[in-house]
Amino acid sequence: MIPFIFLGIIAASVFPRGSIDSALAWAMLVERFGFAGLTGILVAGEFASYQSAISTEMNWGASYLINDIYKRLIKKNASDRHYVWAGRFATLLLLALALLMGSYLVRGMMAWFLFINSVMIAFLLPLAWLRFFWWRLKIWGEVAALAGGVPFGYLIWFPLGFAHKPFWQGFLLLFGSGWLVIVVVTLLTPPESTATLERFYRRCRPPGLWGSIAQSAPFEERAKISKELREDVWECVYGITLCSASVAATSCLFGRHWLASGVWVVMAVIALFLFIRRWIRKGIFHALNGDADDLGMETPEIE
Repeated sequence: MIPFIFLGIIAASVFPRGSIDSALAWAMLVERFGFAGLTGILVAGEFASYQSAISTEMNWGASYLINDIYKRLIKKNASDRHYVWAGRFATLLLLALALLMGSYLVRGMMAWFLFINSVMIAFLLPLAWLRFFWWRLKIWGEVAALAGGVPFGYLIWFPLGFAHKPFWQGFLLLFGSGWLVIVVVTLLTPPESTATLERFYRRCRPPGLWGSIAQSAPFEERAKISKELREDVWECVYGITLCSASVAATSCLFGRHWLASGVWVVMAVIALFLFIRRWIRKGIFHALNGDADDLGMETPEIE
């Protein structure tokens, strides 16, 4: 995101405060300073990005409808040809529904942009944590998170009017709603079987609140999981330090605080060095080249 700081400073210096909508600053900069060839490239890039997003979402949504609903619950033993045609119909159906929603519901793209990003992130974010940090979470909690994001997000951003308030307010409200819905639905449904939880724990080695499930594993395996957790925490610290120091160094440069900027650059370099050195010692780069055996990693069988 650092390059956007430069564009933001240029926009702030060119356009007086209140003269334009801040959401249009990028487009106004292109209009004022972009020459014909650059503007054409940007327009072509926007169209390509839009087309990519549309095709991805249409096929992704159709795959959910066909593989997870139609094929499992409605038509279980049809031919591949049948499912291909069903997928094409599902794609067209989703596109038609999207066009109807866009025509009758969308008023102001920025509010909908924030709404979509919040639904995809804020409401589901607790699920990403609870899946690995809490043994009690099961499939119904995940279903509640996936199904509840859209209606809760729409209620908060539009009927309750948070689209016209500071972004963090609606985001935190949606985030808290996600926690509440996921936890309540999980506690109201029976837990997963102990055998399944033990298999998951030994395969994924998750940290967090695993209680008796963790105690069922041999001591050596639990010690190995604890060691991995400590290493992961340190790598997170190095990564956060690197990103924070990079942003701080850039900001100090704009303020001409040369000494402070130099200190932040040194911190960023040290954090990057420590991070890479840990990955080298762990053999991560060998694993990225497909040599997982050097790490002693087990390749899980697909059941």
